[in-house]
Amino acid sequence: MRTPASDIAIEAPSVDLRFVVTEWIVGRADDPYAGVKRRTEVATNYWFGSVPGSREGNHVVVCGYWIDEETRSVRCDNIATLGLPI
Repeated sequence: MRTPASDIAIEAPSVDLRFVVTEWIVGRADDPYAGVKRRTEVATNYWFGSVPGSREGNHVVVCGYWIDEETRSVRCDNIATLGLPI
């Protein structure tokens, strides 16, 4: 069974990249709409974008997440490293 820890081990991101992605995710609490696009083909409250500063070589980290305005929360659905161009 795959776990988040096993996925991180497979990807082997640098400590700096882990920090950038973690800070960006935590920062979603301030403005969850900043720098991302709504993906209405998934749902009206689903958002997707690349993590600024996460580019390493020909890859960038992206995240898809749900915004619940009622509870003022963000729930990450997917975090992945994709090859460029996206």
